Amino acid sequence: LQGDWSSDVCSPDLFDDALSLLPRRAERPSLPAGLVMDIGHVGQIEGAGRVSLLPERGPGGVRAGATYAIAFRDPGMLCRLHGRPERPLKQVLAEATVPPWLRDRVPLLLVDGQLAAVAGVGVCEGFLAGEGESAVRLVWSPQEGAPEGRATAALTT
Repeated sequence: LQGDWSSDVCSPDLFDDALSLLPRRAERPSLPAGLVMDIGHVGQIEGAGRVSLLPERGPGGVRAGATYAIAFRDPGMLCRLHGRPERPLKQVLAEATVPPWLRDRVPLLLVDGQLAAVAGVGVCEGFLAGEGESAVRLVWSPQEGAPEGRATAALTT
């Protein structure tokens, strides 16, 4: 295929040997200094999709905290997933096969101001709930029309 496939409405992108036509959007979703969420809250974030914070018990969830907020990746941000070494969040997302055009749109769960989970990827070190412990689950459904991918699946953490 040759030529310019871009338009005012969409642009082509090649990732993991697949060609996608993506809707043109703002560079990244905008939030007022982190969207504070209560357990049970469902929010629609322009440019990112629907985010829910659901209560649960037991292993695998994100350990309960006093405050919860949604944020997005900042340049140079570091992430240490449970049981793994600390690395740049950009690298963690790439290794999780999150397409480049979604990396700035993946919701991050902050618990008491610290990175606790990356939607569709995993729970960070120190935030994995134990057996019978109060926990929350971050669920992300990307904005309608967003390309599907591994990182767009609901995160049960």
